Amino acid sequence: MTGANDHETNWSNHYLLANLEQRRGWLRSAIPAAVKARRPEIVLGPELGSGGYGLVLEATQKQLNRRVAVKGILGVTDEAQRLAELNHPHVVQVYDSFSQVFGQHHLQVVVMEYLPGATLNGRRERLSPEQSCAVGLAVAAGLNHAHQKLLHRDIKPANIMFAEDNTLKVGDFGLAKSYVGQAVHTDNVVGTQAYMAPEQITAGKLTPATDVYALGVVLYQLLTGRLPFGPKGNIARPETGAGNQPPAMGAVDDRIARVVLRTLARRPDDRYSSAAELALALAHAATDAYGPGWADKARTGLPLHLTDLPELIEILRPTGPNPARPPRPNRSDTSRGSDPRALGAPLRGHEKPVHAVAFSPRGKILASAGADQRIQLWDLTAPVSPRPLGGPLQGHDGTVLSLAFSPSGSILASAGADRTVQLWRPTGPTALRLSGRQPLEHAGLVSSVAFSPNGRILASGSRDTAIRLWDVTDPTAPRPVGDPLLGHQGSVWSLAFSRSGRILASGGADQRIRLWDLTEPTNPQLIHDRLGNQFGQVDAVAFSRRRDTLAGASAGATRVGRATVALWDVADPADPRSLSQPMRGRGRAGVNAMAFSPVAEILAAAAFDKVVRLWHTTNPAAPQPLGEPLRGHTDRVRSVAFGPQGDILASASEDGTVRLWTRFTTTAPTGRS
Repeated sequence: MTGANDHETNWSNHYLLANLEQRRGWLRSAIPAAVKARRPEIVLGPELGSGGYGLVLEATQKQLNRRVAVKGILGVTDEAQRLAELNHPHVVQVYDSFSQVFGQHHLQVVVMEYLPGATLNGRRERLSPEQSCAVGLAVAAGLNHAHQKLLHRDIKPANIMFAEDNTLKVGDFGLAKSYVGQAVHTDNVVGTQAYMAPEQITAGKLTPATDVYALGVVLYQLLTGRLPFGPKGNIARPETGAGNQPPAMGAVDDRIARVVLRTLARRPDDRYSSAAELALALAHAATDAYGPGWADKARTGLPLHLTDLPELIEILRPTGPNPARPPRPNRSDTSRGSDPRALGAPLRGHEKPVHAVAFSPRGKILASAGADQRIQLWDLTAPVSPRPLGGPLQGHDGTVLSLAFSPSGSILASAGADRTVQLWRPTGPTALRLSGRQPLEHAGLVSSVAFSPNGRILASGSRDTAIRLWDVTDPTAPRPVGDPLLGHQGSVWSLAFSRSGRILASGGADQRIRLWDLTEPTNPQLIHDRLGNQFGQVDAVAFSRRRDTLAGASAGATRVGRATVALWDVADPADPRSLSQPMRGRGRAGVNAMAFSPVAEILAAAAFDKVVRLWHTTNPAAPQPLGEPLRGHTDRVRSVAFGPQGDILASASEDGTVRLWTRFTTTAPTGRS
């Protein structure tokens, strides 16, 4: 729907042309008069289409012998200027523009490329799933370019057009709004309601995620044949203020459905934050679903121009001499899928070894820290090309060894060799500051910090052999909870909370993993202390976020011929049960950090032989390696962390870099060791 009182476009005295037919009649006479007066070399042809305040005619530029489209718009608009600043194969090209005044009315004329291939409206019922996904990639590529200057605000099939060679073009920027990186405030409602994001319907703050939502509606419609929320869109229910949930996508491949449904999240922060991020996820999902080469023009008939998104080119590259389509896998298939791979270039914000990485709960920010005593924040809005957020955070006087965000994202905890834990709180979208007057202190270096799932308790482990619990409900005044947890006979190297928060696991230099019952945090109980005899010292512990599975690992195990990783079932923490034969990486490399994916049974392990190893633990009795080790670091890997969606893994290394990895299949491999 287009608001009649659009404050962002000056519809000059449009009340004198109150109804649609009057406006169209005026445009049909005004456009030829303006063209004759200002651009006599243009010969107008038949009408191509019309909207509430615009009319499009086919035309020819005689001197260039070029077919063009001439759009006349009632009122004063800067659509032409906005479009002229864009130059992308998947965005309609503007050649010329001018304005003309007729009495009390203003006419804006835009001369743009002629697109004879009609609109997506006329094609959508004939598209295959692969073609639908290719449409999504092309629109996302065009939007990713457009979002450097503006938000479209009216993505829908009627505004997605095709050139003569079948290249898709995002067009009709008549409702576009200038965008310079900050959320756009609007006090009016414009767009097409079925495709409008909730914040657009309520005249809220708009971001690229608003256009991502509209593209999600288009994808849902292409793949299922219906709109997710009907013609009125996702309107909140008056009694609750909550919106609707889109219906399941039926026969659509689950991997693709997950991507599309995420774009339709009611909260912008829960969607893909950029068109590039959506394109990356869609390319991964479609490649897993349809096989390598699925997006080739020979198979879809749709040319894709993705030079602005080089990671997509790599994902979509056909493998082998014959990229013919393989059989489509059944959803219950347990085939290995595609190996993980690097996402963009390494992040180089540190001058010395990097020891820790942590994702914010929504995955928009990555924190890294290390021997340079600094914490660097990274903006992951576009994960292919992260950028530093502000300057480094400085508060430690020694190597920063561990980082953890609270579940709400309101606190970042850092632990260091200076024997302290620092708490950082947001002062804005991109800035943090120290929250307390004094750091939390140990008698030795602090090697690990971990938040309980409810975010109220922070645990810290130290070389002083103690584990301390802190109440961080008020991060400006944290306070100790009970007495220190004592039991380890050496340094405590790693801590992890179970998914319920009731159990805390600790691993240390005394070659033991201990399990603590924190049902009453003021009175913690040691309930098991005999795990870990597979190792030398225990360098890492990690709990699955989906099962009662505990992993333990050692960096020094290989020196004594022992395992590097082991798994236990701790459903009964008083009597843990070994789940599998010990897991060894190729070359028997030691492991000093681990992380479970939050959405799949995938375990990542940071190794001293400069690689990251991944295991599928869907069947914990027989874990299987997931692809080849992730290579790229040139020194020991010190830390690994999964993003909250499980689609990105970060690794930190003594080579001074952080690397991002993606493309993790959610099904277990078969027959691979």
